[in-house]
Amino acid sequence: MSTYITYTSIFTGRFSQFTFTSFGNTATVQECVNDGEAEINGYISQRYDVAGFTTTNVPPLLEKLNKELAVYYVMRSGMLDDNAVSSDALEKIYESVLRTLERLSGQDKPEIDLTYDS
Repeated sequence: MSTYITYTSIFTGRFSQFTFTSFGNTATVQECVNDGEAEINGYISQRYDVAGFTTTNVPPLLEKLNKELAVYYVMRSGMLDDNAVSSDALEKIYESVLRTLERLSGQDKPEIDLTYDS
């Protein structure tokens, strides 16, 4: 189980037009969620204590990035109709996430506050 999001939470916000049946089986979608979290952690774990995040204190930015990565992985895997989102739009989402992760991981810049305000 991932910490940042659940597979059902990817069906909210700008991805709310999709349904679980659009994405295929639970195990594959959960794998995409886990892959997204692993990619995020790969970028930020040198700078932030990712082990300190739990399902109740994940910064909203990490939830958003994980959701976008999970949808990207799902769509790239062919589990969703290619016409749902254009390939260019999909790549732009992915590139935007990577730019954000690169900024978060920047060793030469001040740390960005990822604390969760409830």
